[in-house]
Amino acid sequence: MPEKIEVPPLDEAKSNLEGAVSVIPDRYKKAVQRAKWKDKAASDAAEKNYSDGVTAAAAEKRRQKKIAKLDEEKDWRKPATEVGATRIGPGLRAKLDKWKENVRPYFETLASLELPDRTADPITNVDNRVKAVVKALVDKKKELLGT
Repeated sequence: MPEKIEVPPLDEAKSNLEGAVSVIPDRYKKAVQRAKWKDKAASDAAEKNYSDGVTAAAAEKRRQKKIAKLDEEKDWRKPATEVGATRIGPGLRAKLDKWKENVRPYFETLASLELPDRTADPITNVDNRVKAVVKALVDKKKELLGT
């Protein structure tokens, strides 16, 4: 005989979650500290699953459909200004050393460039100077990614 799944009333579930909020950060931290995910995530099987999922989502236009249902003010701007704005500073501050190491090769690449003198023609300057900068940065990124 088929069995039905019994779910609690939504207000009860919300209340239960609210009661657990104070212990969730510590549980989360402990779970992260014991997690071993990298080898599985880097596997060929995981890459295939990721690719299959992205391909299916794009073919079905899931992203586009979900975005169409959103309210820009309620679903994005309000949470971003009320919650995101309070988190972004501490998050950035905690990652300054990592940012420095990640950006270092790009700064070194830019510092090593020798660009031709500027001309009076802005299009020539784009061709001779801007494109050289973009190419150098793209090449560096490909080198770092191993592609």
